[in-house]
Amino acid sequence: MKPLFLALSLVLTTPIFGQTFTVIQIDSIVRKIDSTSGLRNAIVDGYFKSKGSKGQKGGFSDTFWVTSSDNNLVKVERGEALNQFILKAYYFYNNDLIFVKSSTYESQLSSKRISEGDYYFSAGVLLAKREKDEPFFRPEDFVKQATEYLIDAKSLFKL
Repeated sequence: MKPLFLALSLVLTTPIFGQTFTVIQIDSIVRKIDSTSGLRNAIVDGYFKSKGSKGQKGGFSDTFWVTSSDNNLVKVERGEALNQFILKAYYFYNNDLIFVKSSTYESQLSSKRISEGDYYFSAGVLLAKREKDEPFFRPEDFVKQATEYLIDAKSLFKL
């Protein structure tokens, strides 16, 4: 009975071109990506400068995760250190943004979280969001950044 249930659940949850995922399906895809071993990665570091200043204002690090079998971008983790420390994880399925998790802390050394949010997307449109405290981000900014990450991944991994 279990093999039949597994087969039916795979058929019923396998995405069809143009299908909109549910929040539950996206959560499942995100868990699968996070538990996948053997992903290739590349790290890009940089810094922010104040306007008109030669000094650095803060820095960032982007870690790109790509499947080794078909070279699809599945995740980008971004850490930013400015006035606060911001962590964001962008998740992709078939080159489409499906989920972003963001957390903002007082500083890089602090464990005190100021805000956090989970954002669910389909075809560039926000499906749902869960936010705690005062969010600092607009969902449309995530979509714009995701588009840039897809372009960067093609260059980094020569896709």
